[in-house]
Amino acid sequence: EKDVVLSKKTQQEIDAAKNKCREFIEFLLDGTAPGFSDPSEEYMNVYAQFDPSSVSLDTLAEFSPYLRMSKGQILAEVLREVECTAVGHDGMAGDDVSKGGGHYRQVERVGSFLKGFRIAESRRIARETASHLLNVVANEGAEGLDFALGTMVRGEGDGELNDDLLAYLEETITVQKRTVEKQIAAENADRELMKSRGETLEEPNMVEMDEIDVDGMNVEEINLNDGEVRASLSEVGDSYADDDSKEMSPSEKLLMLLQSLLDRLKAEAAFTADEDGKNLRLLAMCLNTQSDIERTKRIQGEVGGSLARTESFAELLAGAIDYAEKPSTALTPGRKAMDISILRKIQRQVAEIQSMQAMNAAGVKPPKSDRDPIGPWQ
Repeated sequence: EKDVVLSKKTQQEIDAAKNKCREFIEFLLDGTAPGFSDPSEEYMNVYAQFDPSSVSLDTLAEFSPYLRMSKGQILAEVLREVECTAVGHDGMAGDDVSKGGGHYRQVERVGSFLKGFRIAESRRIARETASHLLNVVANEGAEGLDFALGTMVRGEGDGELNDDLLAYLEETITVQKRTVEKQIAAENADRELMKSRGETLEEPNMVEMDEIDVDGMNVEEINLNDGEVRASLSEVGDSYADDDSKEMSPSEKLLMLLQSLLDRLKAEAAFTADEDGKNLRLLAMCLNTQSDIERTKRIQGEVGGSLARTESFAELLAGAIDYAEKPSTALTPGRKAMDISILRKIQRQVAEIQSMQAMNAAGVKPPKSDRDPIGPWQ
């Protein structure tokens, strides 16, 4: 199966991250061995053992995004380059400090520290992001999740969308599946035992999400027995929320919630980071938004005051409507027909936004109106 990549980076971003990683590693190695020291400094020929406690939290926070980028692959590449440099400094001396060696060992110490930090920090951020998104799904539903993901894509809001988050959710789901399987096996064993004794097994009381601990995630105020929460889950992941969910145990419902969130994030990864990908993502959000007012707010939040961005989205809408109106589209087997009426409604909303942007650009104050955002076309 092809790997799903949630955080796609440009070559420019990768090169910048490499430079930052290299800068940080050189900073940590400075003064630990002659080859890594400034020749003008007094301690050039003095070895100082690398001390992780000497690295400030502010410095780690500054370089943390670069160390964690691409699941640590960039950090690993830079470390290999520095290791090769260290081997060159050691020469025939190897690890013999008295002969000017020992550079490679210092790089090993720094590398072990940075790798450990990257793993711990990536897991911490992934756990916090997963916790935040779970709360959004349960409390605000699919539309709330779309909004939260939209802000994260723009580098705003709480949490980070990256490949570490996908890996963390997959790992958590695997653990939760084992928990559910053990629970079911234990319940079946108890049921058989009670049946052999002629007794009736009492059904366990339903509990709220905040009574279940998943890897220390701070999941609060989520009642999976609530009908509105089940409806929200149905919007996020139809294949995991059905009528049988009412009979699920709390652990099974949690598993359903985690799997639905993972599937939604994998769908997010299908959109590229360029303008076409952003337009497709915005269109998908608009199609899944029921309220006209919320849809208009969402479009305005994405395009801002950019006339070019709005025009680009309008062109995508026109193309989508043309495609949906083709007779061959309706006859394509196994493909759900697009709702042309919704597409046209979105197109009218975009036209109104373009009109407002044009008036603002011309310095004309738009007239105040209390009517619905899509006006008389509704």
